[in-house]
Amino acid sequence: MAKGSEAFRRHAVENGTFDDVTFVKNKNRWAFQMEPRYTIGLVSLRRSLPNDDATIPIRGPYASENEFNQGVRKDPSRFTIDEVREWTDVCAFPLLPPEDRAISAFGQLQKSPRISASVEDSWSVVPYRTGITAGDLLDADAPSEADTTVWPVYKGESFDVWKPDTNSYYGWGDRDELVEYLRDKRSRSRKWPDTDRELPCFRPSIAFRRVTRATDTRTIRAALIPPEVFMRDADPLLLWERGDETDEAYLIGVLSSIPADWYARRFVEKHLDYYIFNGIPIPRASSENQLRRRAVNLAGRLAAVDDRYTDWAEALGVDYGPLDEDTKQEKICELDAVVAHLYGLSRDHVEVIFETFHDGWDYDERLERVLDYYADWADRLDLDHANREAEQAAGTRNDD
Repeated sequence: MAKGSEAFRRHAVENGTFDDVTFVKNKNRWAFQMEPRYTIGLVSLRRSLPNDDATIPIRGPYASENEFNQGVRKDPSRFTIDEVREWTDVCAFPLLPPEDRAISAFGQLQKSPRISASVEDSWSVVPYRTGITAGDLLDADAPSEADTTVWPVYKGESFDVWKPDTNSYYGWGDRDELVEYLRDKRSRSRKWPDTDRELPCFRPSIAFRRVTRATDTRTIRAALIPPEVFMRDADPLLLWERGDETDEAYLIGVLSSIPADWYARRFVEKHLDYYIFNGIPIPRASSENQLRRRAVNLAGRLAAVDDRYTDWAEALGVDYGPLDEDTKQEKICELDAVVAHLYGLSRDHVEVIFETFHDGWDYDERLERVLDYYADWADRLDLDHANREAEQAAGTRNDD
């Protein structure tokens, strides 16, 4: 949902009573003779202050008349006003698969703090855009390897999930000029954390693509980009108010997982803007937590793809360098399972997240491997992986 209509949505949520919210995907223009790519909300709203226990009913999205006719016969999912306020910074509504298991999975993911939350004794990040535009680029082709005064300027397509350098760049920039520009910008910026004094271009940094869609094969396209590159203004990177390399590995691991991506897809239409990114829930776990330690190890090894990450990898105690494809995929599958446990997801949740992640994707083999690792970790932690939520509610679980 667009930021521009935030004021209307917030006023409606706080001052109105919702009788129905139903979303439709106008595929093949089945609902309206207009733009077929967008999702449309059908809303029944009364000008009446909500009572204390008011909820907002949400259905859809439905991609055909048949889906719509079947879906509206079922009870909607209901969410409290406080829940709606907390999802994003702009009071956006989610697009949820019409299955009870999916609604339950969404609710479980929501129990983790937002990425922007200030949690005591935990890391804290701020998304930031550099201000570097086409006018800052050199009018030149790629420099020779011996020329260290010219660095690549990244765009969104310069990186992908577990692929921090695609060799496709926005252009090239004069190292000294852009470093001086960023130092000046840092000194004048109120958003730049006082505790983060090293420029991102001198160290590995987490970046994510702003332009993305919920219908793409992935929506959160984040990577730990290498040092000695600049990021263009359009695609944000993360600055650290608190945290170290282990926190950085942990965060890129969670952001690169299927569960986190599935959550983001509930809100993204065409852009992963700050107001959506800041609301992505990220589990917070102590540094002694077995699952967190394993997530750090897996993500650290996946991210450290070459010798540009030598110091970063050494800080984590992991090797660096390319992985063969089979080993890489095994680590990715185990990471999905570990992150699922960190979120407190049940086996049913994991299954429905994969089943509803992307239309037409071939997920069977990956899901099978993820569930194997999920069960293995449940055994290691002495968990009943089928009844995880019940144990949490009863207070009989401790993953530390």
